[in-house]
Amino acid sequence: MIVRSFLKWYQSAPVPGRIEAVEAMADAYLGDCLLDASPAEAEAALTVVLDDVSPAVRRALARKLALSERAPRHLLIGLAHDEADVSSLILARSPQLRDADLIDCARTGSALSHLAIALRFEISATVSSVLAEIAGGEALTALCRNPGAEIVAEAFARMVDRHPEHGELREALAVRDDLPSTVRQSLVASLSTHLLSFIGRTGLIDAARAERVVGDSREQATMLLAFEAPDLGDFIEHLRATAQLTPSLLLRGVLCGDETLFGAALVRLSGMTPKRVAGILKTRGPAFHALYNKAALPGHLFNAFEAGLAAVRSIGRGGACEAPMLNRAIIQAVLAGCLAGDEATMRPVLAMLRRFDAEAAREEARRLTADLLRDGAPAVIIGNEPAAELPALIDLQALESEILAANVEEMPAPETVGVMAPSAELESSFFVEHLPEADVSARFSYVVPEIYMPEAEVAEPVAAVSAPIEDNDDAPVVPDELRYHDELDSLFAEAFGADRRAPSTDSLRVIERAEDRLDESYFANWDLRRSAA
Repeated sequence: MIVRSFLKWYQSAPVPGRIEAVEAMADAYLGDCLLDASPAEAEAALTVVLDDVSPAVRRALARKLALSERAPRHLLIGLAHDEADVSSLILARSPQLRDADLIDCARTGSALSHLAIALRFEISATVSSVLAEIAGGEALTALCRNPGAEIVAEAFARMVDRHPEHGELREALAVRDDLPSTVRQSLVASLSTHLLSFIGRTGLIDAARAERVVGDSREQATMLLAFEAPDLGDFIEHLRATAQLTPSLLLRGVLCGDETLFGAALVRLSGMTPKRVAGILKTRGPAFHALYNKAALPGHLFNAFEAGLAAVRSIGRGGACEAPMLNRAIIQAVLAGCLAGDEATMRPVLAMLRRFDAEAAREEARRLTADLLRDGAPAVIIGNEPAAELPALIDLQALESEILAANVEEMPAPETVGVMAPSAELESSFFVEHLPEADVSARFSYVVPEIYMPEAEVAEPVAAVSAPIEDNDDAPVVPDELRYHDELDSLFAEAFGADRRAPSTDSLRVIERAEDRLDESYFANWDLRRSAA
């Protein structure tokens, strides 16, 4: 009765009604709630749904059957070969589909079908290889990010060959731990080509300079990959097949203090055994020259390679390194060896060696500065540092107390004063906040004697100016303006001679800008003190 009722309703119902009827019938079949109906009748009723004109109805059936282990296989296969909106549910979820079914659907399916297969919980190496041959970049990116996908080295290489400019795919491949070194090097070459093309379109830098910069970066990455390659012979063969085994790369390997890359290349290029090549590299002499010629390497670089191998034997790498890096000592030895040859012939080689030396110097500088920062080097004080952090670095109050208490001739100028006092970059608020609350003369002497008095005989004027003026009720009251003029005139005469014109009559008139009388806040302004002095 249930199957008969379903068929009667299904034939005349609208699309929403048919969707509801199909879902109810599928639930009854999968839940074994058919009452008096047989499973065969229910399967026949559901099979009729495969011919429904509405994709929404077929999609409702696929959604119900996708995760079931009891779903009829012929229904799953029919839905898997349906249009992408329907088949993607079955291809991505159904545990009953075998590799043959998935491969058949992948060969005839669309990009959405490929993406659905790439997102399955488990994917065999066979299915992954088929996807690598036919799928697009988006599906392959999902495949590489799928932890349940088994991918062989050939599939990785095919992905890079088919989609060399797909950025998301390159990123997904680069983060995989199981990516072969040869494929990773292909990614480096692909990225280099893409960068050169981008720079050429934008015109950021000259084409020749861009090619040099990108080429050097590619060689650096290739050296690192060669250093980490489990099978150096296969890596060399890959470089040779892709026309990336250049003399510059081999010479860079020797200048890094490692002759293994050069030796592996000689084995592949000359056809000799590794043992024989290792013996020749150790002894060198005429045998090395013959081996070099047999490998068909450029003749003008022979002296550089010979001097480099000798320097590697005598100097070595200079310590254990996590990655190959250019050794400046070896480069200098090779430069000395090349200078003994014909200057006209060796001029390009010398230029290349000097470029290597500049690159090595920059890398050493980066490592040195990184070590200094890592070891806790003292922080550098700049004008933009927050004022609240400066007292932790410089105790200005204690420093000023030392200046006021000690004789300038006997006390060496503190390092901090030499930096802080003449700096025009520091804001005036710095002195207002951090100088201790003292009289104006103390604030003025903090700067003027240290910066602007060239002679050592200023100790007594400094002490006189710096000494606080004691309050005395019996002493006549001297206006602030006259008191400061007298003190500054005395200081100027002591420093530059009595025959010079008194500064208070001319250049220091700037301090008389107060409407009523001179106030010590005028000397808290750095620009004013500088112009006054």
